[in-house]
Amino acid sequence: MKVLYDTILKATYIGRPNRFVVTLDLNGESVLAHLPNPGRMWELLFTGVTMYIVPHDKPDAKTKYRVVGIERDGVVIMLDTNYSNDVAQHLIENKLIPGWEEWRVVRREYTVKLHGTSSRFDLLLTNDKGDEFLLEVKSCTLISKTGAMFPDAITERGRKHLLHLKELQN
Repeated sequence: MKVLYDTILKATYIGRPNRFVVTLDLNGESVLAHLPNPGRMWELLFTGVTMYIVPHDKPDAKTKYRVVGIERDGVVIMLDTNYSNDVAQHLIENKLIPGWEEWRVVRREYTVKLHGTSSRFDLLLTNDKGDEFLLEVKSCTLISKTGAMFPDAITERGRKHLLHLKELQN
């Protein structure tokens, strides 16, 4: 597993035209970057804050860069939700989570369809007995001195996920 990015650039936050795009100042040039974390992040996104970006790895991407982190009080907070999924998969595949040693990743971005609606989950796991396990990996950016809070906003997608998981459990 690749733990670090090849190139990380520092940029300054200017604004957020939509949930998935930010405008940044990169060495005096205004650039757009894909923001993979759609959370509100009101406690992080202030004009002038330092963000960390990487060149986009998809040649046909709408933006040249992708946000991977943001600085708050001298600490870098990971905003790359795809990287969180990579870490989870690495931990599972290398049997580094106690109690999960029998599980392996079968598929990423697994879609479940129920009653005409669908939910996409981060990982589908299985074991040698044929059991299946849906895993949703979460990144948490809303923090305080006493803990972390998730989600930072109520979402219809999150509600639908919970309803689908409850139904699948039955």
